[in-house]
Amino acid sequence: MGGFLVAGPSSQPDPVALVLDCRLGEIVAAIDRNTRELAKLGRQVEGIAWETKRAADAKDLKGKGKAMPEESEEQEGSDETDRENEESGSEDGEGESE
Repeated sequence: MGGFLVAGPSSQPDPVALVLDCRLGEIVAAIDRNTRELAKLGRQVEGIAWETKRAADAKDLKGKGKAMPEESEEQEGSDETDRENEESGSEDGEGESE
């Protein structure tokens, strides 16, 4: 009968497996550090957003009650006319170049 060699567990660990295991440990540690740093930065961003909102709210409260000048109907009409002239002017300019 012919003899077959069967691969079984060896007494020495595979050097490639040892290197991969070491590198995997380094990667897991780096991910853990990055996760902790991201959580810390997220809390800082939330704090900054809260401070910004609080400052904006305080500014809004200070501005309440102050009269703001309103545009007269003449000014509103002239603004619309200016916009219409600009739109029609650009269309006419393209047509005249032929």
